[in-house]
Amino acid sequence: MPLDTGYGFSKRGHRRLSEHGPGERLHQRQYRYWNVEGFIQDTWKITPRLTLDYGLRLSWYQPQYDASLQASTFVLSQWDPAKAPRLYQPALIGGQRMAQDAAIPPTSGPPPPSA
Repeated sequence: MPLDTGYGFSKRGHRRLSEHGPGERLHQRQYRYWNVEGFIQDTWKITPRLTLDYGLRLSWYQPQYDASLQASTFVLSQWDPAKAPRLYQPALIGGQRMAQDAAIPPTSGPPPPSA
C-alpha cells in the first residue's frame, strides 16, 4: 500500500478523508466565541505647524468553546500526573526487546521480568 508507514498513528495522517471507514466519523465542530473591539482616535492641532494624532484600540475575546460538546481542552488545574497514561518505548534490555516506560530512565528502571 502506498504511504504505508507501518505505524497506525502515522498511517492515519497519510490517509485521505475518503478512506475513513465505519466508526471513523468526522465530527462537525461548532466553535463559538464573542469578541468586542473598539477604536477611538482624535486629532489636536497644537500650533499651525504641529498636529497631534492619537488613538486607542480596545479588544476583548471570550475563550473559544465547542457548542456541540465534542471537543476538549487541557485544564491544568485538573491535571493529575498519577492518572496520566504511560508511554512505553521499545528498548533493548539485557539483549531482549522490551517496552521501557519513558518516565523511568533505563539505568534506574525495574529489572526485566524473568521468562
